[in-house]
Amino acid sequence: MPEPDWLAFDIETTQRFGNQITCIGFATSPSASFVVPTTDRYWSGKAELSYVWDLITKLLHGRNPKVTQNGHYDYYWLGQTENASAQNLFVRTPMFCANRR
Repeated sequence: MPEPDWLAFDIETTQRFGNQITCIGFATSPSASFVVPTTDRYWSGKAELSYVWDLITKLLHGRNPKVTQNGHYDYYWLGQTENASAQNLFVRTPMFCANRR
């Protein structure tokens, strides 16, 4: 399967059951996306979850540019909790505008 021109991703986290990433969403176009749960409560145990993280890491290490919104947060969590940093990262940081009268 050829790599897409770009890959957008976003993580969701919780501190409810300890600091963890609960899922990661991927998109290859505005109309094609999927979400991968990343808790051992969802999968059949730690071995299966480890395999899922191996697949996620392969996606994040692909040659295509990775697009994120506030990706510094995602990059930090991926590195700290799963040792799964993204390569070729293009970070979009939100710009806040204020109306001044």
